[in-house]
Amino acid sequence: MPEDIVYQHPLFGGKIASTFPHRFQDVSNIRQVPDHQEVFADPSHDESLIFELLEFKPDVADNGSAAWFLQDLATEQDAEGSVVIEQSGVLEAPGLMYKNMPAVVITAVGQMPVLSRTLASLGGNNDWHVVDLCLCLFPSEIIK
Repeated sequence: MPEDIVYQHPLFGGKIASTFPHRFQDVSNIRQVPDHQEVFADPSHDESLIFELLEFKPDVADNGSAAWFLQDLATEQDAEGSVVIEQSGVLEAPGLMYKNMPAVVITAVGQMPVLSRTLASLGGNNDWHVVDLCLCLFPSEIIK
């Protein structure tokens, strides 16, 4: 939407931040959200943003971790027919630094059918939706 007003929102107690349209409401004002998630939704557009801290998996290589977590999410949601549409290699993110080290981001993009409980809790549609997912991970080297 061209008229969307965007703002920077602190996440996880201000440890990181993200910029997104003001129309997204903080779901924690409506229902309980787990400590490892930040959830925002716009019920008028059936859209949501979910930021989640994931558990480190030492047996999963960094370059395949985004696809692994996307498939794990599909399994958790009983989302038959989910697919990883695209998996990038490694993307450099020079604007992101951790301990003076440039961040590297691994991404995976997929689609899966989900029941939109988040949007329903905000007065939106409680139907099944096929959603586009983009998962970005900071590899394990950046957090050592």
